[in-house]
Amino acid sequence: MKCDGCDGLGEVPDPEVGSSAPRRPRGYLERGWRKQWLLGKLARSEGTHRDLAQALGVVPSAVGMFARRHEAEVEALREALAQQLTGLWIADKLSRLAEMQTDVEDINNIIADKIEAATPSPVNPLEPGDERADKPSATEDLPVWLRTKLSILRGAAEELGQIPNKVTMQVGGSIVTYKIDGVDLDQI
Repeated sequence: MKCDGCDGLGEVPDPEVGSSAPRRPRGYLERGWRKQWLLGKLARSEGTHRDLAQALGVVPSAVGMFARRHEAEVEALREALAQQLTGLWIADKLSRLAEMQTDVEDINNIIADKIEAATPSPVNPLEPGDERADKPSATEDLPVWLRTKLSILRGAAEELGQIPNKVTMQVGGSIVTYKIDGVDLDQI
């Protein structure tokens, strides 16, 4: 038996543009996959009521009423999602910064080793031949390591909010409005 909403695929088809939502039977959103899907979307705040209604083939007010009826369930799902995030080290700012610090320290060690390997040692005139003549330079990939280090340091500065936000521009007609966040104009 196939579902009439997804034709047995388990996915809601994209709604047709300009189509009006057909009249659905009472409890249409309260059954099966529609209820679970809609609860999940509401808990994760994925899409507006209009978008969700369009995907399910109902009117936006039906999604709004559903959200009010199931407010406790949606909140419980949000808390469950938040609990899942607390278990992830990458979701914690301090842990991310500590990982960045470890990466930079590792890169510093690699750079120091490469510079040490590239530093010429004194030549002993009693040893036959110079073994360094055909050796490739140990510092050939040094710029890559330095760019990686710089990228990590910039990411840490952004994480700490030490880099001002980018300039945003809103264009309305022929008037251009510049908005600069994070800059004290009195200090300039």
